[in-house]
Parts: sequence; structure tokens; C-alpha cells
Amino acid sequence: MDAVLSLDAGLVDIVLLDNMSAELMAEAVERRNLAGSDILLEASGGIELDSACHAAASGVDRIAIGAVTRHATILDIGLDIHIDS
Repeated sequence: MDAVLSLDAGLVDIVLLDNMSAELMAEAVERRNLAGSDILLEASGGIELDSACHAAASGVDRIAIGAVTRHATILDIGLDIHIDS
């Protein structure tokens, strides 16, 4: 994390915090804030709808929840065009 925070401004926009505990995410947020960085932090990996509040409480800027699409049902739509000649 420190290596990313020391990069020139604008080189990195968002850092993905993947499969981290809420405590570790909160530490990353604190380190980013202490560095005065504008980098956004996104929580991802293993976050479910019922546990997203823990990620949000860590102070991250964004939360990615794969369950929204992972459990979606499939809809197969076909389009048939018949042209009479």
C-alpha cells in the first residue's frame, strides 16, 4: 500500500482491496488518509449483501458485491426475423 501511495498523483485512481477483513480495510483507509492521497479504495471479494455494512464501516469509497450478478437467473431471448420475398 505504501508503494502505491508514494506514486505521483494521477497514476493510480483506484486500489482494489480484495478479500480483506473490515479491520484491514480500515487500516488501508487510515494509511491513505494520513498520506493525503486522493486514491479511491474499493472493497471486493467475499462481500455479500448482508455483510456489506462491515465494509462500509471501514470507510472505503466503493464496495463491489458479486452476489448481485452471481445469483442472477438466466434469461435467454431470441430474435427471429422472417422476410417474405
